[in-house]
Amino acid sequence: DRVFDVYFTIYANSVDLDDLWTMFMYLSTKSELNDIIQKHLISKLSIRTAGAPIDSFLRYTKFATECMTKKIKHEYHPRFLRIFENIFEGFIGHQLTDERYSYRFSESNLKEFLKISLEMSTSHDLQQPSCLLIVRRLIFQNSTRQLNTADKTKGLFEKLNDFDQSLCEKNNPAAI
Repeated sequence: DRVFDVYFTIYANSVDLDDLWTMFMYLSTKSELNDIIQKHLISKLSIRTAGAPIDSFLRYTKFATECMTKKIKHEYHPRFLRIFENIFEGFIGHQLTDERYSYRFSESNLKEFLKISLEMSTSHDLQQPSCLLIVRRLIFQNSTRQLNTADKTKGLFEKLNDFDQSLCEKNNPAAI
C-alpha cells in the first residue's frame, strides 16, 4: 500500500491530467483494481479533476464510457464504475456548488452530465447526489434573472415541460 501510494503520488503530480486519466484507463483495462489501487486512484483523480475545465471532463467521461463498453472486461465493471462514480461525484459536487465554476455550465452540459451520471453508475439512480445537483441546476438555473414572480413561474413550468419525461417515469418525481 505504501509503495504504491508513494509511486502513484509522484506520478500523479508529475503528469498532466490527460496522462493521469490515460493511466487510469490503462490500469482498468489490464487488471481488476484492488482496494488499495482504487483508494489511490479515487483520491488522486478526484483532487486533480475537481477544477478541470468542463470540456476536458466531458472528454474524460466519453473516454471512460468507451473504455468500459469496449475494453474493460465485464467482471471488472463494478470496481471501475465505483472509481468513476467517486471522481464524477467529486467533480460535479465541487463545480456546481462553487460559484467560480457553476456559471460555466450550459443547459446542454448539464443534460449531458446527467445522462453520463445515470449511464455510468452502479445504481442508475436519480437519487445520487450528483444527479440531484444537476437536476436542481437544470430546473432553477437562470430563474433568478427574471424580475417578476409570474415570469419566474412561467420559466419554471417551461423547464419542467422540457425535462426528460422518461426520468420522471422511471423515478418518483417527489423524491427528486
